[in-house]
Amino acid sequence: MKICWLTGSSFIDVDISLVKDMKYKADLFWIVILQRESFYSYEYIESFMKQNNIRGLIVVFNQRLRSIKTLWQYFNTVCKMKALKADVYYIDYLGLPYMFPLIHICRLQKNKVIYPCHDFIDHVFIPHRKQISNYKRFIFKHFTNIQFFSSTQKKMFEEKYKNKKTFFIPLNLKSFGDTVKIADTEKIVFLFFGMIRKNKGLEVLLNAVNLIEKKYRDKFIIKIYGNTSDWFFYENLIRDKSLYDLQIRRIENDEIPDLFATSHFLILPYYDVTQSGPLLIAYNYRLPVIASDLPGFREYIENKKNGYLFKVGEPVALAATLSQIIASYPSDYNLIKKNLCEFVDQNISQEILLQKYINMFEEVIHA
Repeated sequence: MKICWLTGSSFIDVDISLVKDMKYKADLFWIVILQRESFYSYEYIESFMKQNNIRGLIVVFNQRLRSIKTLWQYFNTVCKMKALKADVYYIDYLGLPYMFPLIHICRLQKNKVIYPCHDFIDHVFIPHRKQISNYKRFIFKHFTNIQFFSSTQKKMFEEKYKNKKTFFIPLNLKSFGDTVKIADTEKIVFLFFGMIRKNKGLEVLLNAVNLIEKKYRDKFIIKIYGNTSDWFFYENLIRDKSLYDLQIRRIENDEIPDLFATSHFLILPYYDVTQSGPLLIAYNYRLPVIASDLPGFREYIENKKNGYLFKVGEPVALAATLSQIIASYPSDYNLIKKNLCEFVDQNISQEILLQKYINMFEEVIHA
C-alpha cells in the first residue's frame, strides 16, 4: 500500500505521530506544507523526518496563501504528488484557493483522494467564512471520499450529500512531548488554553468565577494561556486578578506539556464546536475537561463520569459545576480521572486510531 500523505501547517500536531507509526504499515511519502508563522519550523520537520526515516517533501509558502505567487508552488506540488502514483492521497490541508482545483484540473486520481474535513459547518466567527464554505462545496462536489473527525458532523454531511463515501475517525491525541511535572494538590487549577476567539466563550468562564470567588477564593486558581487582540474586553470582566495566572501571548509548543500536567481541568466554554484541539491535548495528558453541552463535546465527555458538561453560554451553570468540583475534591476528581484514562485507552489510543486509518485506506483502494 503506497500512501501520499499531505499535511498543512495547522494539522501537523494532529498528523505527526500517526505518520511516524504509519510508515511501518505502508510505503509512506509525507508532504508538509509550512505557512508563514507556523508553529513548526522547517528545521524541526526536516529533523523529524530524518530521525524517523520518513521519506517526504517540505514545501514552504512565504507569501499569503491567496497570493497568485503561490500558484506555481501549488502546481509543482500537485505534479510531484501525481508522479508518486500512490494508491491513496490523504490531503489533510484545505489549500484555499488553489490546491483542490489544481488536483481536479491535473486529473489526480480523484477516487483515490481522501479529504479529512475538520469542519463541515464552519464556525460563525472565523475570518473569510463565506469563501471557505464555498471552497469546501467545490471539494464536496468533485471528490468522493470524505473523512470526518466527529460523528455528528458526518451525519450532518450525509443528510446533504447522499452519494459520497464517508468515514469517521476521531482526532488523534495531540502530544507535545513528555513531562515529569504534576499538579499542585493544595489548589484546583482550572486551565483555559488556546487562541481566544469569540466562539470560545472566555467571558462565560470569567463571569462564572465572579460568582464563586468569595466562597472558594482559597481553593482554586484560573490559568488563562493564549493570545487575543481584544484582551481589554476580557480583562474588564475580571474582578480579582489574584485568582488568575494570566499569560496572554502565544504559547510555545515546548511549554504545553508542563502546562497541562500542572493543571487539574481544562475548561472549554465554547458556543460552538466541531472537534477541539485543546481537548485532544488534554486527553493526551489525561486531563479531565469541563465543556459546554454541545454534540461535539458529548462524543468525548460523559457528564460527571469522565468530565463535566454545562449549559451553553450560562455562567450560572458553569459556576454551579465549578462549585461542585471544588466541594467534592479530591475524591470525585480521582474517579473522574480514572474513568477518563479508561475512555482514552479504549477509544482513542494511537493503536486503535492507526488501525482505523489502515482500514479506511484499504477500503478506498479496493473500491
